[in-house]
Amino acid sequence: MSWFTLNGPVETSTRIDLNDIVATKTALNRLGYYQPPYGSEFGDWTDREMFDGIKRFQQDNALKVDGMMKPGGPTERTINRQLDGGVELAANTDNGPRTSADGKTQGTPLGKGAATDNFLRRFWQEKANTAANSQELYIAREKLRQLDEKIRRKQQ
Repeated sequence: MSWFTLNGPVETSTRIDLNDIVATKTALNRLGYYQPPYGSEFGDWTDREMFDGIKRFQQDNALKVDGMMKPGGPTERTINRQLDGGVELAANTDNGPRTSADGKTQGTPLGKGAATDNFLRRFWQEKANTAANSQELYIAREKLRQLDEKIRRKQQ
């Protein structure tokens, strides 16, 4: 089963789907290849750390090291194989990879549709619940509002 499914290419020279950014950061984080920049939150924008994480993942897995991912491509498939080794449905929103007793990385189902929407909703709700200041709270609430509107449109 593919937990991580890209909607479009992830590379520095193209516009990237916002859900793909969050899904990529989350997948890389679960596998130990991404941490948000110091003082930054885990958001839907690209950063150097995300692309560096893609490159390190590619290098460690004997893939072409170009910092790019394509839907159905070798990097996406390899991430899925590794996530498939120990995936649980509960979201881990502490921005750190978790491992089970048998040493397998555990994560969250990622991809298109309701599973991604539900994951993102839990993610932004947790961010709102743990906001350190009013700006973080505003951002999280705005993301929740946008996501709820997107879900309502899908249901119509």
